[in-house]
Amino acid sequence: MPAALKLKNNEETARRIAVLLVALICILAQVALLYSLREKIRGGSPDFIDFYAGGRIVATGNGSHLYDLPYQAQVEAAAAHRSNSIYILPFVHPPFYALWMAPIGLIPYPAAYYVWWGLNQCFFWLALLVIDRVLGGSSLRPARVACAGLLFLPVIVAFWQGQDSILNLFLFTLTYLLLSRERPALAGVVLGVTAFKPQLALLMLVLLLFTSRGKLRLAAGFVLSCLAQVVLAIAVLGWNLVASYPKALASITATYDETNFDPNSMPNLFGLLHLLLAGRLPHAALSAVNIVLSVLLVLGTILVLHNRNAQLQPENLRYGLVLIAAFLAAYHGHFHDMSVFLLPLLFAWNWLVARSTHSLDWRLLALSVALPFAGFLIAGEAPKFLPPIFACAGLFFWAMLMWNLVKSANAPAAIAAAAK
Repeated sequence: MPAALKLKNNEETARRIAVLLVALICILAQVALLYSLREKIRGGSPDFIDFYAGGRIVATGNGSHLYDLPYQAQVEAAAAHRSNSIYILPFVHPPFYALWMAPIGLIPYPAAYYVWWGLNQCFFWLALLVIDRVLGGSSLRPARVACAGLLFLPVIVAFWQGQDSILNLFLFTLTYLLLSRERPALAGVVLGVTAFKPQLALLMLVLLLFTSRGKLRLAAGFVLSCLAQVVLAIAVLGWNLVASYPKALASITATYDETNFDPNSMPNLFGLLHLLLAGRLPHAALSAVNIVLSVLLVLGTILVLHNRNAQLQPENLRYGLVLIAAFLAAYHGHFHDMSVFLLPLLFAWNWLVARSTHSLDWRLLALSVALPFAGFLIAGEAPKFLPPIFACAGLFFWAMLMWNLVKSANAPAAIAAAAK
């Protein structure tokens, strides 16, 4: 007995060392990449410059100019030491998000970029820690989870761009952890924090209200969280600025350089439809097609999750399907936003490894999980095709996961897992 215990402890120690080594190697590789791109960082090339500008404007007491594009351009040019103050990456997030970035806005740029990069590292590793926790006793080893996370191309892009997609991944992971522990009110509060990307947060709320338990508490937590952030923004920035945000957003989208809002760069349903149908259909007709197909995608997801066999499947697979559907149906989403796919991909991967039968549906789901991790193979050869390819891969993953959820052959294994 002591020998067996010692062997188990040795295995646990070896596993922890492996995880630490993987994490260290990955972080050092990213640091090397940042060093090689240090001139671009100083020049304000990463997307982080607009977050910094929003936080800087608020931190310096000029919150009333938050959505003033010429003023934003001046702040960005001064921060990045650019002579050209016309070029701008506009701050388009809700006003309360600028409050979050205000402390970073007090730090000189590019030091603020490296601070945010460090925070993103914390969000990422915390997300993986939570994933490992919710998959406790799973078939995936922590080192594999870490490797998978850092081989997922949208995550790499999000790190380099200084985007907030890693934060979104962490918050959605934390939301699942709270839901799985039957704390829907707190889950709603955390989900409300993701409202800095409202198109995704609202769809997640709608889908969870139709498919999860504790609906009223979930909705109450979400509403209270959003209200608290809005009230704080009103107290600091004033009612006029907060109330004008929808109009300012529409104006920025309509007047700013269209290449920065190019639907073809979006790896979701709207981006794929725009790539296939733009020029063949009027804009209004294309929007109508997108709305209809997005509604059908959401309704199909809800119907599948209400299927008797699907309800017997692991809860993490069901949550993963909700997240996939919300992202694909969202009107707006960039390549780095697809970082949130890492959560359902790891959930599905864990489920696949745990199954002993390799049927056709298992093989197709395994293929749909593997495809998004192959982004590196085409990134160097055809980067402009990455968004539509990832959109197709996302739709394929969504379809295969739904098929596996409703397959009656999977029900006995699901019942056993639920009983365990």
